[in-house]
Amino acid sequence: MTGTLAAGAESRSAARKVGDSMPYEAAFELPPTADSIGRARGIIRDLDADLPGDVVDDAELLVSEVVTNAIRHGGPLIKLSLLVDDHGLTIRVYDGARTMPVPRHPDVDVPSGRGLQIVEQVASAWGIVLEPTGKTVWFRVGHTQDKGE
Repeated sequence: MTGTLAAGAESRSAARKVGDSMPYEAAFELPPTADSIGRARGIIRDLDADLPGDVVDDAELLVSEVVTNAIRHGGPLIKLSLLVDDHGLTIRVYDGARTMPVPRHPDVDVPSGRGLQIVEQVASAWGIVLEPTGKTVWFRVGHTQDKGE
């Protein structure tokens, strides 16, 4: 299933058709605006995939961090894709900038700059793929045995 989420569009109908069929894939285009952070969380929250609540909570947290980074540091187009399979939930966030993200270690009084640290701590696996026209940051939640791969 592929959905396009234009500015002002609702995410609910495009992401609620997982049911018992696995694997399940969905893709969405998001505008590079702050509203897209909430929309991305809503897509995850509305995913009907019989995922445990902690997996959905972790996915919502991490998608917020990665989409925020794509808006702040990425290119003009953001693509969110989801894969639910036997390995858990894999989320990919593409943006049109080829600049690779660098984990930062801000002072404790600095309110931002910890997104990739959070992804590294919470995700069971994650990575960055340089694409011909941008980059994709991906992460997986749901299978802790993948940690450290």
